[in-house]
Amino acid sequence: MTPYPRSEVQGLLLSAYRRWRHAADLFFALREPQGAAAALRWIAELVPRVTFGDETRSTAKLNVAITASGLKALGATEEALASFSPAFLEGMHSQRRSRILGDDDDADRPSGWLWGQGDGERRVDLALLLFHRTEEGLQRLAEEQKQAAARAGLRLVHELSLQTLPETRAEMHEPFGFADGLSQPYFDGIKGADELSEEAYRLHHVEVGEFVLGYKNGYGEVTTVPWLLPPDTADSFGLNGSYLVLRQLQQDVAGFWDHYRRQAGSDDPLAVERLAAKAVGRWRNGCPVAAFPDAPGPDQVEDLRENDFSFRAHDPHGQSCPLGAHIRRANPRDSFEGDRDVILHQINNHRLLRRGRAYGPRIEDAQRFEGDSQERGLVFSCLNGNIERQFEFVQHTWCNNESFHGLHQEVDPLIGPQPAEGGPYSIQAWPARRRLAGITRFVKVRGGAYFFLPSRTGLVQLAQIGEA
Repeated sequence: MTPYPRSEVQGLLLSAYRRWRHAADLFFALREPQGAAAALRWIAELVPRVTFGDETRSTAKLNVAITASGLKALGATEEALASFSPAFLEGMHSQRRSRILGDDDDADRPSGWLWGQGDGERRVDLALLLFHRTEEGLQRLAEEQKQAAARAGLRLVHELSLQTLPETRAEMHEPFGFADGLSQPYFDGIKGADELSEEAYRLHHVEVGEFVLGYKNGYGEVTTVPWLLPPDTADSFGLNGSYLVLRQLQQDVAGFWDHYRRQAGSDDPLAVERLAAKAVGRWRNGCPVAAFPDAPGPDQVEDLRENDFSFRAHDPHGQSCPLGAHIRRANPRDSFEGDRDVILHQINNHRLLRRGRAYGPRIEDAQRFEGDSQERGLVFSCLNGNIERQFEFVQHTWCNNESFHGLHQEVDPLIGPQPAEGGPYSIQAWPARRRLAGITRFVKVRGGAYFFLPSRTGLVQLAQIGEA
C-alpha cells in the first residue's frame, strides 16, 4: 500500500538509483538577492525535469533540494520560515549544530569546509543531484544544468563527481573496502516493504511519516508540514517532502588500514581485517561480526549478510561484535534491555534512509592501499522527517556518546571525534576485554548542509513565491 502519491514525492525517497551508475552533485548559491526572479523562473523550468516516484524508465534522474538560506534568498517570509525545523533553519554549519554533531574541533570545524559554511563564498542555497545511465550522458546533463543555473544568476559553489557504481551490488564497497548500503529501513510504498518476513518487519519497518512529511510517524503523530505560501493554501509546500542531510566525508584509507596492521602486530590479512571488522561491525564482504566473530562468512549468506540479524540473539554481550562498533551505534537494533518489541519500536523511530555514494578514485584492494595524493571518501546522504530526532540523535547520542552501552570515554571508532592523541576502543571478551589505543580520526568532514527536498507541488509553489 502506498499512502502518498508517488507522482508527488521526489524519486530519491523511493530509490537509490543503483541502475543509474553515474552521478554528480552540484551545489549553487544565488549571486545576489535581487536575482531571485530569474532563479525562480529557472526552478519553474526545472520542475518537468525533476524525477518523481512514478518515473522508472528514464535514462537520467534529477533531484533538487534547497537550504534555509536558499528559501530566504528566493523570498520566503520570516513567518513561513518559522514553520520549518529549527535544525534546518540554523544549518549544519551553525555553532549549536556543530557542537551536537562533533564538528567543533579543529579537524572538522565548518570554517574549513569546501562548501556549506553558511555565509560568504561557500554558502549553499540549492543542490542538484544528478544520475545517469552513461558517463557521457551525465557530463552532458551536468553541463546543461550548470549553464542554465548560471543564466538564472546562480553561482556554482562546488561540484562533486561521484564514483561509478559497479554493475553488481556485491561489488559495492565504501572507500575503506567494506560492503555498503546493507542496512536500510522500509516504509509502506517503498520497494520490498511488502515482502518482509515477520522478523524483518520487526527489525526494519518504520512508519511513513518518519521520512515523508504529512503522514503518521512512529509516535502515531502526523509529522509537521512546513508552508511557504499563506498557510490556508490548499496544498501545503512541505506535504510529501522530506529533509535531506548531505555531508562530504573524506576518508584516510591508508591510515585506517595501517592503524589496524599495527594493532594486529601482523601483516596477516585475516588478523588485520578481524580487528577492523570489530570496529566496523561487519566484515568486508558484509557479513555481520555478531554472527561470524572469527572470520567472514560466505558471500551469499543473504539473510545475515543483508540485514536480518539480531544482536540480542547472536551477541547480547558484545563478545562477537563489540558494544561500541560502528554499526551497533548507528543502529542498535535490539541491543538494549527491555521488551524486545518495545525496544525495536523505539530504535526504529531514529532510523535514517541512506542514499550516499563514494567519491574520488576507486581502490581495488583497500586493505593493501598505501596512499596517494587523491582525495576520496563518501558523500553521506540521508532522508528523515525530523533532523533532530533522527540524524542528529544518531550522531550525538549513539555515535559520539562516550558512555554508549556503559563504555568509558569511547566514541564511534569509524566516524567519532577522536582526541588529538588518539582514542581508545574496547573489544569485549571473556575473561578480559582487549582495549585498543591511539585511534585517530580517519574520517574528516569537508562540507555539509541541511536541505529540504520538496514535492512536485512544493516545487511549483516555490517557483510562484514571487507572485504571492
